[in-house]
Amino acid sequence: MNIFLKKVKGVGEVVKVCDFGIAKLMMDEDDSQRSLTKTGHLVGTPRYMAPEQIEGGAIGPWTDFYALGTMLYEFLAGVTPLQASDSQSLLYLKLRNAAPPLPEEGATGPIPEPLRALVDGLLLSDPQKRAHKTEDLANWLISMAEGNFDA
Repeated sequence: MNIFLKKVKGVGEVVKVCDFGIAKLMMDEDDSQRSLTKTGHLVGTPRYMAPEQIEGGAIGPWTDFYALGTMLYEFLAGVTPLQASDSQSLLYLKLRNAAPPLPEEGATGPIPEPLRALVDGLLLSDPQKRAHKTEDLANWLISMAEGNFDA
């Protein structure tokens, strides 16, 4: 996943999310092969990979949501949720440990509870407990913007 700022005439800068869908790319190849391992190779950056992706399990939008959660955690806290000295150790760590909750105080100040809840929800180890559709995430964000933090 890559995030860019794009200048849009009459609007200013907008955020563009590109390549949000390694999971979709792999699923399109053969819906019966929903694994991101091909001949023993993982597709993705270990820092942002979801546990199911590491294990070669079923992947989908929920896998991308985990990567988004990692990016938001890093942006807000100044560090990634789980850290290790090398990629292999990080992959092992991710399979054995849940991401810690986003701290109340981030790199630039306090992090509001609704935002912490969103990030923590995106980083759940169990993919069945994460959002499964973009609409789920959008509805949560709309509720959060409207002040309904129980969404």
